[in-house]
Amino acid sequence: GSKVNVLTAPPQLLAALAGDDAFEPLASQEVARIVELRAEGMITDVDTYLSDALFTNSTTTELREMIDVKSNWFLLDARVDIADRERRLYSVLHRQGRAVSVVHRTEGEL
Repeated sequence: GSKVNVLTAPPQLLAALAGDDAFEPLASQEVARIVELRAEGMITDVDTYLSDALFTNSTTTELREMIDVKSNWFLLDARVDIADRERRLYSVLHRQGRAVSVVHRTEGEL
């Protein structure tokens, strides 16, 4: 299966990736700090993400199997104005090797 890209994951998903057996999400201030570090370019790979004091040795082993810093699935959100009307197009894209395919496409609201 696909892993979660910690460089692009929304804060809510990062909170759920606590990796401990208590199933408690990360605190909002911890997630905010991770997002800030990420924005500053301080998190560049899985090792720098997991080296944060927030994670213990027992959780890093578990998390390493679930996270990455690359993606193979993407959501394209396109907006076009034509004759004073807005059109929205959403496409779910999958990259496999050097090929990208459209898995699903819809118009309007998601």
